[in-house]
Formats: sequence, C-alpha cells, structure tokens
Amino acid sequence: MSFNIKGCFLILLISSILLGMQVPKNAPKWVYSKDSQKSAVGSAFIIDSDIDLAVHEATSSARAKIAYKIMEMVDADLFHQDINIEVYVRQIINHSQVGQMWITQDGKEIFVLVRISCDDLEKFYNDLEKSKEALKGKR
Repeated sequence: MSFNIKGCFLILLISSILLGMQVPKNAPKWVYSKDSQKSAVGSAFIIDSDIDLAVHEATSSARAKIAYKIMEMVDADLFHQDINIEVYVRQIINHSQVGQMWITQDGKEIFVLVRISCDDLEKFYNDLEKSKEALKGKR
C-alpha cells in the first residue's frame, strides 16, 4: 500500500470545506496565519471529549498542508524520474513538532500549529539535489 501525500491533503481539504470549519473571531493570531513550507495550522472537532484524538487529527491535517506546500515547490519533472520524493517529505514531516494548541471557548474544536525546522527543510532540498545529481550520473 503506497502513501500518497497529495491525496491525503485533498481529502483533508475537502473534509474541511464540507464541514464548514471556520476560525472563531477570538482565536489567537497564529490561528489565522498563512500556511507555508515551514508551518501550518490544522483543526479538528473534539468529539466525546476525546482531546487526544482531536489533537492527532488536527496535527495530521497541518502536516498534510506542510507536505503539500513542500511538494508544490518541487520541480514537476522530478516526479517522473526515479527519485522517491515522498520518502524525503515523509522524513521532514516525521520531524515536525506541534508549536501551539488552542481550544475554542465552547470546547468543540481545537487548532494546532505545526512547525518544521529550517534545518530539516534545508536538508530536504540538499538531499533532493544530491539525488538529482546521482540520477544524472547514471544516465
């Protein structure tokens, strides 16, 4: 079974749209921040007071957003070569950390800020460049 980061992101994005998730007006400033390659905000509903599950879902959502942003920046030609970009992206995502969490006043939804380090992102691009060079050497 293969892991498809773009597919996961699209499922999470569509779910968010269908569920009509909106950011409450009294949310901290970071909740409104724009997603990037280095950070993203995920959210999830808290069901049956299961905060652990909600944190996991919100964190997964934010990680999928980061992965998608990173993959958007990768040269499209690389997807058609023998470089497994998803392995590199998965390594970065595995090193990501929850920066902040916020639960709405009504206790029904949680927002999670996930970050990756600049060092991990730089290592990703360096490893990708090395793979491209190695692939060119094989030809």
